[in-house]
Amino acid sequence: MTDGSGSWGTPPGGQPARSGRMSLVAGSVVAIALFATVGAVGGWLLAKSEQDDVPLAGQTTPTVAPQTTSAAKPTQQSVKPTNKQTTPPAGQVLMPDLVGRNFKDVRQELRAQGLKWAFHFGGAGQNSSISSTVPLAGDPVRPGRVVQVFVIGEAPQVVVPNVVGLSCQQAAAKLVDAGLEPKYAKTDSGTVTKQKPEAAAEKRWNDQVQIHCGQDGEESDDDTPESPTP
Repeated sequence: MTDGSGSWGTPPGGQPARSGRMSLVAGSVVAIALFATVGAVGGWLLAKSEQDDVPLAGQTTPTVAPQTTSAAKPTQQSVKPTNKQTTPPAGQVLMPDLVGRNFKDVRQELRAQGLKWAFHFGGAGQNSSISSTVPLAGDPVRPGRVVQVFVIGEAPQVVVPNVVGLSCQQAAAKLVDAGLEPKYAKTDSGTVTKQKPEAAAEKRWNDQVQIHCGQDGEESDDDTPESPTP
């Protein structure tokens, strides 16, 4: 059936419908081929770039060690302790270092320097070591000074020696060496005629022993005792 202006199935414009479809298919094929080519080229470039980043065998990539900075430490000035005198002033001696020693062993050393002593005992068992002294070690002291010696342990027991028949001076020295304190009943001259407590009694260090001195031994126990200096 016609309308008098053309043949059957021909659209307006004079181009058959089949010819248009063929052109569309051909364009699609060209576009697909173009996209495939672009994709292949892009993949090749990407692969080459990755290969360039990989080091060849035997080559090492240099590494840069990070730099660290440490804060400068402040310098400390050492403080030197003040040294004790090595030479005592004229007429004086240097106090010896007695700390840590047995108190029984230092008496002769103090006596040799013209010093006297007074022992002060603590209560820490039988420890006979010296804990401190007054004056301190290295201090200049004058002969005749009484050194205060502090002992860690308690006063040990001693046996009273027999001093009857000795001179008062000899008796006093013997009692001091035994760790006892002599007390004169009245006078410090003559011969010892009596002592209290008697010989062989047990006392403790620094305890007193009264001695009676005289030519005839007629002194009484009521006399006021005097204590000699060790």
